[in-house]
Amino acid sequence: MQVDTTTLFKAVKAGSFDFADSKVEIKEGVIGLVGHEFLFLYLHLSDLYVFQMLKEKRDSFQNYVVKKVLHDMEIKIDDAFIDIYNSRLQEYSTRKRLIADTSKGETPKDTLFWEFGKRISSLVSGSPDHILLVTTTQSLVVHAWANLWSLELLHSK
Repeated sequence: MQVDTTTLFKAVKAGSFDFADSKVEIKEGVIGLVGHEFLFLYLHLSDLYVFQMLKEKRDSFQNYVVKKVLHDMEIKIDDAFIDIYNSRLQEYSTRKRLIADTSKGETPKDTLFWEFGKRISSLVSGSPDHILLVTTTQSLVVHAWANLWSLELLHSK
């Protein structure tokens, strides 16, 4: 079962998911952690996109983007935040694909968006295997990517 974005956000606001046979209570403080995880992912994705255009000049541009985004969002940057951010960037860079190309028989395992969905599922439900959360997260990321950048780049990493 795929969940549309409006339903998902209503569930997050209510503090629980109750879709089909699946009920997940969202623990206090989790929404902020989920927000940080999305931020880390989108900063990485912006770096991939900028690299396509700027190549060797991307470092100075990306440093500016990161500082500007964190400043504008008024995010407190401490050692823990930096450690997690660096850890995520390192992890994300090891993923060979952003998403599976199912037309070629690929499975989503080990793609960036699938593994990101598992991370969000773990934060929200306590289990990386909550398939509804994994697929919904992956779908949200794909739609955001398509709206922000380009579908052609999805399979090009």
